[in-house]
Amino acid sequence: FFQLVTPSLRQWNALLSLLALPLLAAYGEPASRHAPYVGLILFASGFGAWRALWGHGLSPLEAVGLNLAFGGAFLAAFEFSTGKVQGLAKDNAEMLDYGLLAAANLQMLTGLSRLAELVYLPGTASAAFMTTTLWAVWGLAAMALAWTFTERTLARASVAVLAMSAGKLLLFDLSNNEPMVRILCLLFMGGVLYSSGYLLRVLEE
Repeated sequence: FFQLVTPSLRQWNALLSLLALPLLAAYGEPASRHAPYVGLILFASGFGAWRALWGHGLSPLEAVGLNLAFGGAFLAAFEFSTGKVQGLAKDNAEMLDYGLLAAANLQMLTGLSRLAELVYLPGTASAAFMTTTLWAVWGLAAMALAWTFTERTLARASVAVLAMSAGKLLLFDLSNNEPMVRILCLLFMGGVLYSSGYLLRVLEE
């Protein structure tokens, strides 16, 4: 079936298969009965997500849309299924949680980077700075979701994204800017990191 459809449709079919994962949480059967379905869904969606990361056979706009859609789908799968399937061992649930969150963040950050390069020329300072800004916005949005749904794992992941944004800003984006611009940007990112760390501590307690 995947060989018959066009490359762009293959990715979208894989995305639809990923959206079926949260439906398994609605059943009260033992997790062992869900394992074959979870494995099949993750295999199909992982294949499509990998191709979306590389953008094979996709236009730049299609690649951005697929990256963001996969990121949202992985996040939805984390929120509505993992750790909530009855009978699933705690260690396995945590491993699946972190795996889905890592996949969601990878897709989102890749899609946001490509989005910045659609607005500005790739490789320019403006594109790099916009990429960092979009990453920080995504980190804040993820922290807001973690606070809303009281998800400590998601909060930890959002702090990691914000730390990556701050590191990229400090090491790469501000090297050629005026000192005052650097000071203001670093103060802002420091405030964001401090606030996110405080929220994470509240959630951990």
